Amino acid sequence: MPNNVQDSAMMVCYRECLSNLEKFHGGEDQKILQFINNIERIGRMIDANDDILHCMCTAKLDGEAKRWYEDNMTLVQWENLKSALLERFTTSDSSSKIFEQLKERKQKSDETITSYYDAVIKLCREYDSSMSQKIMISWLQNGIKDSLKTQIKRQMKLLPESARTSQAFLKIAKDEQELLEEDSSEQQAAQSYLPYIMNTVSTTFKETRTNSDTVPTSTYSSQRYPRYKQNTQYTPSSELSTSLKSKPKSQNLLSQPPSILRKQEPHYPSVTNSQRHQAANVKSYASTQHHSQRRPCDKKLHKSANCSSINIIGEIQLEIKIQGYKTLILADVATNLITDLLLGNDWITTNNVIIDSPQQCIYLTNPKRHILATAKFVKPPHFQLPVLLTDEITLSPNSEKCVNIKVLSPTVNISEALFEPAAYLYPKQILLTNALIKFKDNSSYVMIMNANDRQKTLSKNTTLGYISHQSEVSNYLILPVLLGKHGDGSAFPTTSSYRRNKSLVDRSWVPPTNDKRKVQSMDLTCRMDHQNEQQPECYVCHEQFISRNDLQQHLRQKCYPREMREQIGKLTQHIEDNKQRQQLQQILWKNGKLFDLRQPSIIKATVHHAIETGTHPPIYTPPYRVSYKDEQIQREEIDKLRKQG
Repeated sequence: MPNNVQDSAMMVCYRECLSNLEKFHGGEDQKILQFINNIERIGRMIDANDDILHCMCTAKLDGEAKRWYEDNMTLVQWENLKSALLERFTTSDSSSKIFEQLKERKQKSDETITSYYDAVIKLCREYDSSMSQKIMISWLQNGIKDSLKTQIKRQMKLLPESARTSQAFLKIAKDEQELLEEDSSEQQAAQSYLPYIMNTVSTTFKETRTNSDTVPTSTYSSQRYPRYKQNTQYTPSSELSTSLKSKPKSQNLLSQPPSILRKQEPHYPSVTNSQRHQAANVKSYASTQHHSQRRPCDKKLHKSANCSSINIIGEIQLEIKIQGYKTLILADVATNLITDLLLGNDWITTNNVIIDSPQQCIYLTNPKRHILATAKFVKPPHFQLPVLLTDEITLSPNSEKCVNIKVLSPTVNISEALFEPAAYLYPKQILLTNALIKFKDNSSYVMIMNANDRQKTLSKNTTLGYISHQSEVSNYLILPVLLGKHGDGSAFPTTSSYRRNKSLVDRSWVPPTNDKRKVQSMDLTCRMDHQNEQQPECYVCHEQFISRNDLQQHLRQKCYPREMREQIGKLTQHIEDNKQRQQLQQILWKNGKLFDLRQPSIIKATVHHAIETGTHPPIYTPPYRVSYKDEQIQREEIDKLRKQG
């Protein structure tokens, strides 16, 4: 094809694509990165230079974006215009939403590999156009089906580092999916030829309760469950359901038996299947009030759900009552864990506990299997409430601030609760900490930090997080075991304080001093120890502030002299980069007291090279004249030393 014909065809395609390109008006439904990529893609058809790309982009601006460009007509270079557009119309909210979509994107059961691959790659490029292949592969592996995940990871590790690309992941995933579908089709074809085991299955449900006061062990014991081999476990579901319908409802252990029987194991809902001591963990702040009863134990290694370590400092014996029947549990005491009490196999085995899931209850039995106490499953009420911002606030860049919060709970007067920050604030780099907060009239305050390089404004009634407070019912369930007499009030210390970090403020837990055995509310008040606490204070006007950030703002606006402002400006005027100059100025303002020469400063330091003289001052010898002869001898000795070098 001649060049002129080819060029004319390319121009036709170029004009068609440019006319079909939607104008960018700067709304939330449009993405600036996608718009710029379309401009550059269309420009590559005619090998357009930067000037043509600049004209194409400005011609397709409309609405708010066009008004913004009219105010910034000095952006005549394409690269400058592109970076300015990205900075102006890219919001952190959109990036955080895409990041949340990436985390939650999982392959559906009926979704093909290609469809899942295209969706994840699109999200990765929208979040970061320069994202590396390694990170893309990690996102793809994160949401792939569990049946394919292990095989794909194994195949990817066999490839060299340079060959591990997203295209290689797609090819391996397709091959593994085809193999999995072939295996499943072969199993379905062979299922019709397997022998029936109806008689064997029916005999597993013949045992019934013969006494209302006794519970047979065969119903809940794993040793009495029948064993089946894995290769002979296929039974048609229709015939199995028919055989079970003839049984009375009270005799059925399973409401809907599965079509494929596996090795039966007892399942205990809401109970951890762990070793002794690993089964019981107590709220850390509730455990410290039993400090006098806690006894040290050997070093134990526990891990939480997110695989973080748990610091075990001892163990304590607690009493649990079920319908007046007392049981004991040996619980581990942790310093960095806040959770409800978990009852494990040690408590179940010791007290002969039987858990009946169909009847939604548990039974406490004696060694002869007679029922001593019964407790129904109770779904705990939801005590999580949203925490709202009282007033509208504006956070300065890289600063922290103490803000007022409130809880909308007209029926419940909360005195203290556990605060958990909202998850959507973390991608926006608005940071809060998990804390135990004391409330007064359902109002309190927390520290909030802005880790961005620009200021952030939070409107009134913004949800900052959620609080979880203790219900009144749970206070009757878990009671401490007194080592001494019940009337001895000395079993508890006045306070049990624990310093977590030297840089943090001391917190002391005040245990209850009530000598009654049953109390309505356990005193878990967390109060601040102000003996060693120093509030930020202005060294000029001696005004106190809640945070150091408020103190720095006060000093810059009121108490620092004008000469210091001029001096800091002169020291940083040689830095051309505006961002670096502002960062250096923030450091100088933070240490602005060094530049304040209005009053002399006193250096309080220990001279480490001085000779230690004890409690008395050093010996003082007054100066005196020496003879000319002694002075001549000293001069000669000095000259000798100089000649020797």
